[in-house]
Amino acid sequence: MEPPPPIYRPAPIPAFEPERLQDLYQLKILDTAAEERFDRYTSLTADLFEVPIVLVSLVDKDRQWFKSACGLSFRETTRDLAFCAHALCEPEMLVVPNAE
Repeated sequence: MEPPPPIYRPAPIPAFEPERLQDLYQLKILDTAAEERFDRYTSLTADLFEVPIVLVSLVDKDRQWFKSACGLSFRETTRDLAFCAHALCEPEMLVVPNAE
């Protein structure tokens, strides 16, 4: 018998969401072009930790957008699918050992 599928739960919205979004929008980085300096960091991190995917991810109101992506061909996902949206609500580091 197979184990049940994991339970999918969208991340809650943190109490500091208005301030967080204001800070994010002030950066004026969302939807900007790829930059070599960010891509160097994701590539180096993938090599250093021997992992297939590394992202520089920014969580907007409704989406997760990737300033840099190593190992993925797309540039964003919906926020409800984002591990990073869950990390916003965690007081400690969120570690996902296997995201299959």
